[in-house]
Amino acid sequence: NSQVNKIAAVDTVIRFNKDILEVVDVAPFNIFSTYPDASRVIDNRNGLVFLSAVNYDRTTQSFSPPFENIGIFGRITFQVKQSLPTNIDFVYGQGAQDETNIIEGQTGTDILFDKSQLVGTAIN
Repeated sequence: NSQVNKIAAVDTVIRFNKDILEVVDVAPFNIFSTYPDASRVIDNRNGLVFLSAVNYDRTTQSFSPPFENIGIFGRITFQVKQSLPTNIDFVYGQGAQDETNIIEGQTGTDILFDKSQLVGTAIN
């Protein structure tokens, strides 16, 4: 949910317990123009999965209008290794460029200032 923001790019880094879960797939849902292949990374060894997107149209080689809506960013499919309670969470540190962030369209700056801004995200 972009709320009132116009989003140009998103990086997500998800942490999971590698002893309980294993990622078998990460799929974009195409609400952004480009989900670079290099940004879809499954790291079961360290319990991390990455998915990024940017509103850049490779065909026209230009930026698309920023995302300003509600939509599903992507889907991560897990396989259960052990039937135990666990957590799945965003990796976030304020100002960290290699963790979860949301880039605003007009300024090109990270507008994710607090993990509580991720309210409304669905992790099932």
